[in-house]
Amino acid sequence: MTSNVRAAQELAARAVAMTAADAAEALVMSGSTALTRFADNRIHQNVAEENVGVAVRAVIGTRTGVAATNRVDDEGLRDCCDAAVRAAEAAPEDPAFPGLPDARPAEMIDRTTDATNAFGPEPRA
Repeated sequence: MTSNVRAAQELAARAVAMTAADAAEALVMSGSTALTRFADNRIHQNVAEENVGVAVRAVIGTRTGVAATNRVDDEGLRDCCDAAVRAAEAAPEDPAFPGLPDARPAEMIDRTTDATNAFGPEPRA
């Protein structure tokens, strides 16, 4: 679990470093999904997927823009950061914008149980 938090922090730091804005924040989300479809009492489709996504909020003055991606290589992150900056540049000024929140420790939120994680296609069917 600690390595997952560290990897998320490193990914967020990479994204923030690529953002050409006055200030930026990155939110890293990851999860896994599984789907089993059956017909005629047989499984005919079984899909399992793990995904990591990053949302970047760029701040220019009091204008903010947000973009998100699940492409976490350098090119994908750069494209996401550029999109967030373009969105901020196009946004109206917000004199009530309080600024980004202060940094705080990363928080690992696990919404599953071991039993759920081990639930394979046969039990799902």
